[in-house]
Amino acid sequence: MATTKVDIGLIDTTGTASSSTFLRGDGAWQAAGGFTQAAQQATTSGTAKDFTGIPAGVKMIVVGFSDVSLDSTDELLIQLGDAGGFETSGYLDKSGRIGVGGYVTGAGFLLKAASASEISSGQMILTLQDAATYHWSSQHGFASDYAVAGGGRKLLSAELTQVRFTVDGSGDFDAGSVSLMYM
Repeated sequence: MATTKVDIGLIDTTGTASSSTFLRGDGAWQAAGGFTQAAQQATTSGTAKDFTGIPAGVKMIVVGFSDVSLDSTDELLIQLGDAGGFETSGYLDKSGRIGVGGYVTGAGFLLKAASASEISSGQMILTLQDAATYHWSSQHGFASDYAVAGGGRKLLSAELTQVRFTVDGSGDFDAGSVSLMYM
């Protein structure tokens, strides 16, 4: 089979061709898929880091955190939100240190930490299970003084638009950073 190049002007298209787009079957140019990276936030102070403006139709979110530390014995928590704000109840999850008992909470997806100044690095993956009921599931794994793993689920009241990385208690962040990407 001979290979020929078709002049783009001969194809009936909409949009603009570029090195980061592809031509769909309907003749429209579309940006290539993949994750969108939100701006990284330092966790060197404060109690919460919010990622807002997540667009409609997102089906997977990865929250990554690196060298996060707290100035107290509080836990790390991830809360989901929609246009009405962050939801602070109705989460079902379990998180625990490997070889140590689990923990159940209702205020958010818990990331089981241990003690003040303990450094934690890892990720939580959130996936949309049912778009009609806004059902999200979570799984996480990270390392601190222990290996930590867990998972859970949350049914939101509307479509997800924001994610909060926060402290479950009265302490503050004192080191590290958090990032978020979605698709």
